[in-house]
Amino acid sequence: MLLERSEAELVVCDVGALVEPDAVAVEALARVWLTVRRLGRGVRLRRSCHELEELLAFMGLADVLYEAGLKKAPRERKAPP
Repeated sequence: MLLERSEAELVVCDVGALVEPDAVAVEALARVWLTVRRLGRGVRLRRSCHELEELLAFMGLADVLYEAGLKKAPRERKAPP
């Protein structure tokens, strides 16, 4: 596995393409989180939409994931036109 050979301390998951997140996406994120944590690394979500954050909270995973090492990167702001 690539991550096992890497010395990176943090894995950044860009989830900006998830415009309609569902339970499958949350399961995939949980699996990534578990794998990364087993290897002693941290995880950060990048560009998570409000719907994903709500779904994580609804499924009872937001507090678990965020408190246990899944960090949310600051939202990127679009430059004014």
